[in-house]
Amino acid sequence: MEKAGKRFHSNGKLLLSGEYLVLHGALSLAVPASFGQSLEIFNMEHGSTLLWESRVVSKPWFHCEMDPGNWQIIKTDQPDTARSLVQILKAAAEIRGDTGWLRGKQVKTEVEFDIEWGLGSSSSLISNIAWWAGIDPFRLSRAVSSGSGYDIACARSDRPLLYRIGNAGPEYKAIDFLPPFHDQLAFVHLGRKQDSASSVKNYLNKALVREQDLSSISRITEGLSRAGELNEFELLVKEHEQILSDILGNPPVKHGLFPDYPGEVKSLGAWGGDFVMITMHQEWQAVREYFSAKGMETIIPYNKMVKT
Repeated sequence: MEKAGKRFHSNGKLLLSGEYLVLHGALSLAVPASFGQSLEIFNMEHGSTLLWESRVVSKPWFHCEMDPGNWQIIKTDQPDTARSLVQILKAAAEIRGDTGWLRGKQVKTEVEFDIEWGLGSSSSLISNIAWWAGIDPFRLSRAVSSGSGYDIACARSDRPLLYRIGNAGPEYKAIDFLPPFHDQLAFVHLGRKQDSASSVKNYLNKALVREQDLSSISRITEGLSRAGELNEFELLVKEHEQILSDILGNPPVKHGLFPDYPGEVKSLGAWGGDFVMITMHQEWQAVREYFSAKGMETIIPYNKMVKT
């Protein structure tokens, strides 16, 4: 029989500005998603292994049984996922200093969004495991990831954030960010899932970033967070896209995929995949038809995507 234990919940995330350059200390605008991930722990009456079950949007997705004593994977239906899970749990156990909290437990997780969306299935899991282990989530994230940590900040925030990496580590503050034109903002999934870790590694290997780029992106982030009119917001989006285009050597996503779209399109996160943010000057149905004609059916309004 299972005995109910603790339950934790962390948010997904989106980075609206400062992608890539957040790694160099640029000020970025990050928002927690309305969708997240829960983790529930049950105490088993017998045995010392760890049983793990994950569901994605209410459907079974992954299961694993492991021995926390030697980190052996006893059985699983996804070996690569199991190895990644072991890496996170092992790092958490090393930070905490013991593995007793993992023994004789059954864990059930529920991801509330399509895992291909790139909204933070890994970061919300890291946050939940850190909560369970009673350790610093940023420390755990650094142990298993080369990212900026903005996703961890979003995992535990109820409001949008201004985020940067300072000399002593992450610096962030919650802000009220619900522009008066938010009903003219939406997110479109490109259907081209990017590996964030690989994207960051490739960027770090080749990008040349100037101080003026960091200053410009920080200025644009401040402007985006305070914009009172859509036109002002769009001008900042265009400037942001061009700066990143010059650094990455890739054309802005609107130039490559949506040159005739009557609004702005901004890449988010790893360029070339996951979601883009769009501005809208047409009725919702016309916007849906435009992107649907390009095979993109997942379009989510700002107020349904972002926790504000």
